[in-house]
Amino acid sequence: EKNGRDKTIGELLKEEGRIAGGPSYYDQANLVISKHVAALNELIESVDAQPHFPFASVPHEYQEEARRSWVTSDKAGIFAMATGTGKTITALNCLLEEYKEAGYYQAIIMVPSELLLQQWGKELRSFQYRDIILASSKQKNWKREVSVLHSDLIFNKTRSFAIVSTYAS
Repeated sequence: EKNGRDKTIGELLKEEGRIAGGPSYYDQANLVISKHVAALNELIESVDAQPHFPFASVPHEYQEEARRSWVTSDKAGIFAMATGTGKTITALNCLLEEYKEAGYYQAIIMVPSELLLQQWGKELRSFQYRDIILASSKQKNWKREVSVLHSDLIFNKTRSFAIVSTYAS
């Protein structure tokens, strides 16, 4: 008798399927695994696309205290915090908690300058917020984008969005 080369388990299972006239166990297992991997990747993309706190740690205790105070004040107030302590992050974390409660977010943020408009846009993107409209004289399409948003809201009151606008706009 002639001796052949050693075969892998996968090759043997494929050969068994060919001899038996149907897909091998190996092929079936690969199909099931492929479907699970695709579903898992879709879930990961879905979770990654949702707004979330962008840092590895949690908000600082004073930021969380400011958020709690805002909630107990019927979600109104002003964050009187020193420069560089994270007022923007604190405010966006409040919006994040609103999103977690309601399943959508809607924010209009007013700023005095183009520089702050750009900073808020960057921070909104870091939280994975979508449908961000930056409204200023340097943003050419903002009026059209707001008009489209207005039309969309007629049919979908829970559509998520964030508008950042300079006072002048």
